[in-house]
Amino acid sequence: MDQQKLDRAIGRRLKTLRTQAGMTLNELAGRSGVSRAMIGRVERAQSSATAALLGKLCAALDVSLSDVVALAEKPPERLVRLADQPHWRDPDSGYRRRHASPTDAASGIEIIVVDLPAGARVPYSPWGRNASPSNC
Repeated sequence: MDQQKLDRAIGRRLKTLRTQAGMTLNELAGRSGVSRAMIGRVERAQSSATAALLGKLCAALDVSLSDVVALAEKPPERLVRLADQPHWRDPDSGYRRRHASPTDAASGIEIIVVDLPAGARVPYSPWGRNASPSNC
């Protein structure tokens, strides 16, 4: 991938991450110590980001540099064939869970297909970074 394409991909990815986090340019600038103007130039691929600058932005967005660069190098997969979708079955309840979206989806959207037999119950505690009883 040439540098201009990589810069565009990184810029798009950073803007997506920023908007998904609900941050304005000013908020990201305040959290990262990178000027609003520079963030805007990187998002529009008008400037190539240095590793130091990307490191500051990634820290402020709570993502790894690898996440940003790796997703920029390769277009995200949009389709996972049924035969290739990871699946899991709970042997006690019959609960089946299938991951329909790519595991490295750049969109941040996760599509899970769940089949639960009639009358089955699956008691579980919330998990994950943002989990709380009110979110589940």
